[in-house]
Amino acid sequence: NLKIVTDAASIALTYISHVRALSHFARIGLAMAATLSGDVRSATEQYSALSTHRKVLAYPGGPSSDRVLGRLATTIGKRKEADMHFKDAIAFCRVSRFQPEHAWSLHDYAGALAVSYRQSDRAQARALLAEAETLATACSMRPLLEKIGTVRQRIRG
Repeated sequence: NLKIVTDAASIALTYISHVRALSHFARIGLAMAATLSGDVRSATEQYSALSTHRKVLAYPGGPSSDRVLGRLATTIGKRKEADMHFKDAIAFCRVSRFQPEHAWSLHDYAGALAVSYRQSDRAQARALLAEAETLATACSMRPLLEKIGTVRQRIRG
């Protein structure tokens, strides 16, 4: 019976998509944990697994996929790729008007640039932080404002 086949296939596809979504959520969590702990092995694994998810929010209300990839690329020492991902995250959030995520993306990119010895990178980091601070203030994002202060201190070094 065709109805039984289509119903069964629909149920199977629903289940598979939920499993994929849960797998993706878990990978985002592992990615953020790897970047926070500096775990290069895990960051490399998550970067490879998540690299096909670009220019979207990782999940509704979640981080930009490119911000997560930028953090991972920074952790594994892929500076060129990190720059590309952070720029894509910032552009995506600016166009989409995701102001809180935009502010976090600016902050994270500034943090990645803050460790550079190049004066131009540090100047760019200061400009990114100024924009992040404006957005974070407008959105009442106190925890982010504190983190912006921490990155500013690293830049002053």
